[in-house]
Amino acid sequence: MGFTAEPASGKEIVDAGDAVISDEEPLGYHPKMGGYPDLHYHLLAGKRMIKLYHKSDAGIQYWETWDHNGVHTVHWGKLGERGQSKELKRFFFRSPMKEVQAQIEEKKAAGYQEIPAEEHHVLLVEYVVQGMGTTADLDKRHRLEERMSETLGWTGLGHCDGGSIGSGTMEVCCYVVDFDTSAKVIEADLRGTEFADYTRVYRGGAHNGQAD
Repeated sequence: MGFTAEPASGKEIVDAGDAVISDEEPLGYHPKMGGYPDLHYHLLAGKRMIKLYHKSDAGIQYWETWDHNGVHTVHWGKLGERGQSKELKRFFFRSPMKEVQAQIEEKKAAGYQEIPAEEHHVLLVEYVVQGMGTTADLDKRHRLEERMSETLGWTGLGHCDGGSIGSGTMEVCCYVVDFDTSAKVIEADLRGTEFADYTRVYRGGAHNGQAD
């Protein structure tokens, strides 16, 4: 089964000009759904999001950062929860890159580390369609892909990587660091929405050649 990634839409973050917190939101605000970065855009632009995780008896904590138009966002919290976020902007001659790099080194020293792509789980959300599906089905799939990118992104769980449709079913494919937590978050997020009529949330077979 092949999946074609579709870019997710997000709000534009305007660069106001190094290392001050945005006036639009207080330090450590709970991020609103919407505006999570498109991973495919970052890759095409030669940029990389830094996503770090720390496992302990209390659970898994995540910490991540990305840059968009000179604005550095830092987002952290407990895996499966929306967590908190802050923005670092350029201010006179100070650079947010130095502050972000210092935080990355601090987190790694505390035991935070990246989870390799091959260790992510493939999670699929499946729907029944008639035959090859309709234009309305495809539009619905695209809306769900955007929603899953936002939901999984802001809870530190992963991202949506597109979907497929045909032969009586429609799927949205996601790569996640914890399958069980992601399934619970997705089920709660879709409850009572136009996407609540899925048939199942299940594990895919492999990611980057590794068995799930």
